[in-house]
This record gives sequence, structure tokens and C-alpha cells, in this order.
Amino acid sequence: MTPATKPRARLEHWFLLGGNTLYGAAYGSVRADGSRRPDGTAITTSRVLRLDTAEGIAETENTIYELGKKHPSYSPEERSIYQPCCAIERRNLNGSCDNCGAPCL
Repeated sequence: MTPATKPRARLEHWFLLGGNTLYGAAYGSVRADGSRRPDGTAITTSRVLRLDTAEGIAETENTIYELGKKHPSYSPEERSIYQPCCAIERRNLNGSCDNCGAPCL
């Protein structure tokens, strides 16, 4: 798939997971079968091919993401280690924290 043919979506509350995928809440995301995910669905992306945080763009094997707000505890030094978003992390039905709104693992 070339960048011109890849679907585009937005990823909010994102962080780098394991050094080669992103995790976050997807908006406008399309599944491999072509169906749309509900906005705000917590996802793990396919392998990251290009990550440009200055431009706010991430290209994965399947999708090009506009990067929105980073996860609250994201830092370049810890970007491959998940840190809880807050001391009161409570998962709601959307898979997000009721306290701060970030995706929960």
C-alpha cells in the first residue's frame, strides 16, 4: 500500500508501545475489512514505518494517522513503557479512564 492509497485517521491520547506500534483512541479509523470503528475506540496500530511528532504524523503499514494529544504520562524517555494516566484510573465502557479520559490498557 502506498501513502497515497492508505486510509487516514486521527489518534488521540497516543503513546509508542514496545517501540514499533502506537496505542491510543482512534477517530475515523477503518478496519482491514473496510468497516469503520466507532470513534474513540482504543487500538494498537500496525507497525510504525514513520513517526514525525513535529509534524504530528505517523505512518503505519496500513494507515496514516494525524497525531492528536499525547497520552498524559508520555515522555520521550519513557515512550515505550506504559505509565498509568492517573492515580484513579477507572475504565469506562469505551475503554477510557473516567478520571482523565485517556485510554486504559
